[in-house]
Amino acid sequence: MHKDDPSVLFTLKTEALDDRDYDLNEVVFERFIARTFCMNVELRGDFKKYAEDGPYLSVPSGAEGGCNNIVRNDLGYRVERIMRKMGRDQKAIFEYKKVTVEEIEDTLIIIAAQNEGSSEAIKSLAKRDKYSLDRLENIYLRLQGSQAKWLTRMIFKDFGFVIPDNVALSAFHTSFPRSLQVTAKFNIKDLVPIRRCGETGIIVAHAPPQTAKKTLPVSKDQTISGLSVAQPAESIQLVSPSSTRSSLPLSESTASSLNATQKATQKPLPPSSSNIKSPQKNPSPQALSPPASSPAAAECAQTPTCHFHNTLFILAPCISSFLWLTSNLLPSHGVTYITSLLPLTRKALPKR
Repeated sequence: MHKDDPSVLFTLKTEALDDRDYDLNEVVFERFIARTFCMNVELRGDFKKYAEDGPYLSVPSGAEGGCNNIVRNDLGYRVERIMRKMGRDQKAIFEYKKVTVEEIEDTLIIIAAQNEGSSEAIKSLAKRDKYSLDRLENIYLRLQGSQAKWLTRMIFKDFGFVIPDNVALSAFHTSFPRSLQVTAKFNIKDLVPIRRCGETGIIVAHAPPQTAKKTLPVSKDQTISGLSVAQPAESIQLVSPSSTRSSLPLSESTASSLNATQKATQKPLPPSSSNIKSPQKNPSPQALSPPASSPAAAECAQTPTCHFHNTLFILAPCISSFLWLTSNLLPSHGVTYITSLLPLTRKALPKR
């Protein structure tokens, strides 16, 4: 996987790829699947009847004494059902066959580039190809049933039900700790799709007209170091916890490391200045002391009956380094946090 390749982000948010037109409907795609797996008349009839079972199905969970699972009977699930019936999920068939995300992305771009409904940027990535569906057929022949299900949903840009971002998580959610590890937002609108050509070559899509106007002219005195395919850091807005720690050592001065709001005069450094080293001074205890009005007095922005409102959290140092937790989640619930027991002696902290 190339670190500057946006293929993974495109597979996570297929519904946002409105600049791609694969020109496929369910009837045409059912015929394509039947031809790919060389189905006989009986299998073809069963595959067609699966659509008559309704939009949702109740299937056994597989665990002894467990409840049935409700699954969506879309085209992707029907492809998985017919592949299981054909016995294509046997491990002996797929031991040596692998499919990469880049190969899937490259094939979908070639298919979309053949259709007039795709954008000019997508069309510029591939020439006319009469065998674009043969590439997709070659991929399906190397997939298991569950993998083919998600690839089909990716092609039709419908992964099913998606949990909205504004869901209020309360203390009664048993999956609350796991939610902290997967919450993220990706902005793929500004990512430029690319195609891999061999091991080192790349093909970059033409910039859309609105972005081409914003391109600044390069003077004669300026030099271009090389073509960069990776997008700016601001094009991907991550809300997931960061894995890096703060450069300040843990000492008594960290006793006042409250989630105080930054001053209006403080501005973050631009991404280009991340490599510039500047001398660091140890902040004085007066500079790190909490404000007179605690941020915990604010109302919860998630729900009026929040169980975390006006609550004091004592965080371990390994947890306090998660910026998403300390700067996004806890402040939105009106929570105050500390990383040491010494600030408990301060009168400015609410106690509950």
